[in-house]
Amino acid sequence: MRNTRIEVVNITESINKYFIDCINSGEFKVGEKIPSENTLTQKLGVSRASLRVSIKQFVALGLMQSYQGKGTYLVSNNTCVFGNRGLVAKQDYKDIKDVLSFRLLIEPEAAMLCAKTADDRDKLIEALEQSYKKMEDNIQNAELFIEADMNFHIAIAYGSGNSVLGDAIAHIFASTMHRHKQINNLFGFKDGLSFHRIIIDAIKDGNAKKASSCMHDHLMHAILEINKLDN
Repeated sequence: MRNTRIEVVNITESINKYFIDCINSGEFKVGEKIPSENTLTQKLGVSRASLRVSIKQFVALGLMQSYQGKGTYLVSNNTCVFGNRGLVAKQDYKDIKDVLSFRLLIEPEAAMLCAKTADDRDKLIEALEQSYKKMEDNIQNAELFIEADMNFHIAIAYGSGNSVLGDAIAHIFASTMHRHKQINNLFGFKDGLSFHRIIIDAIKDGNAKKASSCMHDHLMHAILEINKLDN
């Protein structure tokens, strides 16, 4: 097993990268049990809590399966669910960031308004949950996953009660479909699911500040990750 200790700030992302490297190299084999939590925490120098967060993400994406009292097994080696950056040309990064930056200007406000003043919150939450479920069910199908992702954001935009804002987001998605496919190639399926779950819960609880800040973090995270790739 590798001896690399993880010392970067974003612990979960670093554990994810370690797992991906182990899968791609064949160190972790499909059908076999991965090393125990004790072994991994000592080897990587991370907490048990951080390790479990990462394992849960791999389970959610269909790569691992945990069994009570037995440990965690690798059930798929399809690491493309974390993104396939080789499909996106570096010269496209600016256009992708432009789309995300535009969305960053208005979507946090839309999420805040949804949590604060949504006319029919129950109906909105139902629509968001349906989109989220469709995303979960289509982790291996980028086309359907992206469609559900877009519908999620459009529902929030219209749920704000401002039809102009809703029309703007619907238009930006319709006119930049290619860019959003590239975003999926860059980052895969994990980030959308994790951020969307928190956003739904914040809107459901009427927590406008949290809904806005999480939408901001969702989009800013993608922008910052592209900046890293572009350097």
